[in-house]
Amino acid sequence: ITLIDRFGNPVPNRTVTLKPDSAYLKFSQPGPSNNSGQTTGSVRSKKAGRINIYAIVNESPQDTLRGGFVNFIPDTASLLQKYAGDGQAANAGAALKDSLAVKVTDKNHNIVPGVSVEFVVQEEQGGTFLENSGASFMAKADSNGIASVHFIAGNQGNSYKVDAQLLGNSASSVSFTGQI
Repeated sequence: ITLIDRFGNPVPNRTVTLKPDSAYLKFSQPGPSNNSGQTTGSVRSKKAGRINIYAIVNESPQDTLRGGFVNFIPDTASLLQKYAGDGQAANAGAALKDSLAVKVTDKNHNIVPGVSVEFVVQEEQGGTFLENSGASFMAKADSNGIASVHFIAGNQGNSYKVDAQLLGNSASSVSFTGQI
């Protein structure tokens, strides 16, 4: 933050306090401005999204500076949860009524778009994906963090199982099952 007066001169030795419009933020408040009118603080958030921040000089409401915003991005994708499609029944060789879908989030449960999720049919049950007629399919999470695939039940057995996992993260996986 740089404090300048109306003539463009630096304003030293002023206390600046940062105020957010969100309770999710953690601040390291800046110290007094230096001889160049500059001071530095830091802000962290576990919640992704746009947050407005205002700077108040010397605790005076009339000296509230025009605020700015910080756009916090989600952390690395690390969690998968079933979103839709589990427990469906289908006739042998027929597509499930609803797609199998997962929600991709970071460790703080912020949605993470654009991440690749691999869906794999367990061989003993058989089946393919409508998107590629194969037993595995890579889907990208959309802007809501949802990755989905359309499953066609196999002709073997009386149940099916499809696993979904974050690409490169075998610790985060879920399984969809149902009856044939």
